[in-house]
Amino acid sequence: MTSIRISSAAALLSVLLSVPLSAVAQDKPTAPHGTISGAAGEARAPETTAQATSTSVSPSPLAVSTGGDVYFGSEGSGYLLKLDPQKGLLTRVGGSNLHGYWLGIAVDGNGAIFVAERDSNSVLKVAPDGTVSTVAGNGTAGYSGDGGPATRAQLKFPQGLALDSAGNLYIADSSNHRVRRVALDGTISTVAGNGTPGYSGDGGPATDAQLNAPIGIAVDAANNLYIADYGNERVRKVGSDGIISTVAGKGLGDGHCQTPPADGGPATSGQLCGLGTVAVDMKGNVYISDSGNQRVRKVSHGVISTVAGNGTAGYSGDGGPAVRAQLNFPDGIAVDSLGNLYIADSANMRIRKVAPDGIISTVAGNGVGGFTIVGNSWVSLDTKWPDQ
Repeated sequence: MTSIRISSAAALLSVLLSVPLSAVAQDKPTAPHGTISGAAGEARAPETTAQATSTSVSPSPLAVSTGGDVYFGSEGSGYLLKLDPQKGLLTRVGGSNLHGYWLGIAVDGNGAIFVAERDSNSVLKVAPDGTVSTVAGNGTAGYSGDGGPATRAQLKFPQGLALDSAGNLYIADSSNHRVRRVALDGTISTVAGNGTPGYSGDGGPATDAQLNAPIGIAVDAANNLYIADYGNERVRKVGSDGIISTVAGKGLGDGHCQTPPADGGPATSGQLCGLGTVAVDMKGNVYISDSGNQRVRKVSHGVISTVAGNGTAGYSGDGGPAVRAQLNFPDGIAVDSLGNLYIADSANMRIRKVAPDGIISTVAGNGVGGFTIVGNSWVSLDTKWPDQ
C-alpha cells in the first residue's frame, strides 16, 4: 500500500532512516501540539490583522492572486490567511465558519478561494463575501462520480489544486492516484492517472498512465498541467492534447536522497528527494519544491537548476543570494506575475520570498509554528514539528 504524504517533515524521516519515502508513514496530527499563552476568549472574525513577520504560522500550501496577495493555510490551525507583501500584513479570511486542515489552495480571478480539506475529503469554495460552499466531494473517502456532479463524487485525500485559464478546477486526488477536473458546469472527470499506483504511460493518454500519490499541481498559460508525482519523485506534464510525459526527476533508487542534485543538465536526469509541490511562472518555467534536498529547483527549456537553498537544512541567508541561503523542508511554492517566488519554508515556520534578482527575504512568520486569535490579539502557539 502506498503511503500518502501530508507534510514534508516525512522527507526528513526518510533521509534519516535511509529508506524510500514510500516506506515512511507520513502523517501529522490534525491539531498543533503545545499550549496557548494569553488570555482566554473566542476567536475574532475575519478582519483581524497582524504584522506578518511577527506572527506565528505553519504554512504549507500557497497561492497567489492576480493582485499579488499570497493565500495560505496554517497547518492544523483551521484558518486561512492572506499576506499583503507590500504592507507586510496578515489577515484572516474565510470567516469563523471555515475550519479545516488544508492540503491545497487556489485563488481565481474574482477573488474566490478554493481549499482542499483533508478530513472531509472535499474541496470548498470561499466566495469574496465569505460564503463557503462545497464544489467537489461528498464527504466520503473513495473513488466515484466521474461524468456527474462533482459534489456527489468521492475523493480520497485531495491535495493540490489549480485553475486553468477558463476557470476549470484541477484536484490532485492523491490516494486515488489520479488528477480530477471540475468543469464550469460542475461535472467532474479524471484527466490523469488510471487509479493504480506506479509509473508508466509516458507518451500516451494521461488517463491510461500510472501516477503514484500526486500531490501538487499547476497549470500554465497554455493550459498544460504539471503534476508533482510524489511517489515517483518525478514531475509529469499533461499537454493540452491529453498526452503525458515526464519533465523532471529520474525516479526512485537506492540512496536517492543521499545523491547530490545535479544542476545544469537535463531535468529528467536530475535527482529529486521528498518532492513537494510545483508552480509555473508567466514564461512557462516550472518550479519544484525539492524538500528533502532543501532546495527549490527550476526547469527552463528542459534544464534544471537551483533557485533557492544551499542543500543544508537551517535558517539563514536573508538579504543575500537565495542559492546560498538555508531552507528547512520547503513545501508550498507560488509565483506572482512579477516573478517573485514565495516559499513555504515549513520547518522554519516562515514564508520566504525570492525576488527576480535572486535575493531572498522572510515575508511572514517568526519561527514559531501555529497561531490563534484570542479576542483582539494574535496569540502564539508553542508548536514545533513532531520530529524536532
